[in-house]
Amino acid sequence: MESIKFIQTPKGKLEVYTAGDSASLALCLHGFPEHAVSWRYQVPQLIDLGYEVWVPNLRGYGRSTSSELLTDYHMDHLLDDVSALIKATGKEKITILAHDWGALIAWFFAQRQIKPIDKMILLGIYHPSLIYQLSGWRQLLRSATYIPYLLSPAVELVSLIAHQRYYRYQHYWLARRVSTWFGVDSKASEIYLKNLFRPGAISAMTNYYRANLDRALWSRESVTRPVNIPVLLINGAKDPWIGSELQQSNLHSVPLLETVVIDEAKHWPHLEKPECVNGIISDWLVNATRSQVA
Repeated sequence: MESIKFIQTPKGKLEVYTAGDSASLALCLHGFPEHAVSWRYQVPQLIDLGYEVWVPNLRGYGRSTSSELLTDYHMDHLLDDVSALIKATGKEKITILAHDWGALIAWFFAQRQIKPIDKMILLGIYHPSLIYQLSGWRQLLRSATYIPYLLSPAVELVSLIAHQRYYRYQHYWLARRVSTWFGVDSKASEIYLKNLFRPGAISAMTNYYRANLDRALWSRESVTRPVNIPVLLINGAKDPWIGSELQQSNLHSVPLLETVVIDEAKHWPHLEKPECVNGIISDWLVNATRSQVA
C-alpha cells in the first residue's frame, strides 16, 4: 500500500492505508481480530479494476483510536467512523469490501442508508437478521465455541498480561497458529501479533461484542431494513463458525444478492484462497457495473 493517512472521526482518528487514484473508491473493512494488512491480496486487483483503495484499521486496531469506554464501540459510533471515512475521500462512487465484523458494520451502514454506496462484497458473515437465528444445535455449538469467552472478564486479564509474559513466552507458538488460522505468511502474522498484543488491544477488540448486545440494534425492524444495491456474499464451506444453512438463507430484503460458497475455504476466504476470491470479485464487479449502467 502506498501511503498512510489519519482520518478524524467524531470519536477519534482512524489509521488508513491508501493506494491508487480514481474517481471510484473501494473501502475495505477488516474483521476480528485482524488488521488492515488482511486485504493486501485484494488491493492490487482493485487498483487494476479502476479503484482507489482505502483500507482502515478499525477503532481499537493498529494506530487507530482505542477508547477505554465500552459505549464507544457501539454500532452507532462504528457507523460514524465509516461515514467519516467516505466523506474524507470526497468520492461519490463507493464500493465496500468487508469481512467478519467489518462486514457486519457494512450491513448496518447499507440498511440505514447513511451515505450512498454502489455495491458491497462481504466475506465470512451473514445477514444481521440471521445473527441470532441459531438454526439447530449445530449452529448453537459453533457460536458457543467463542462468543461466551469473548464476553467474559477473562479477556480483560489476558489483555493485561498479553504484552508481557504471555507475548514473550508464547510468541512463536502463536505465530504458527496465526499462520494456520488466517492463512497468512510469517510476515503478516507478525503484524497481527504486534497488533493483538498492544496493551489493551484485546479488550478493545472484544468490546465490539460487548457493546452491541443491544435489543434495539437487533430488533426485527432494525435488522430487516431492505438493501437495494448489488451485494455479493463470499463464504467458506468449511467455516467453523457459520453453518451452511445460514450462509445460503434466502433474503427477500436483499433482492440483488448473490452468494458464493468456496468449498475448500474456512472463515477467511480472501486470505486462504486469494486467487479464487479475486477472480470471483473481479467477475462480479464487472457484471454488476454493467448491470447498473444498463
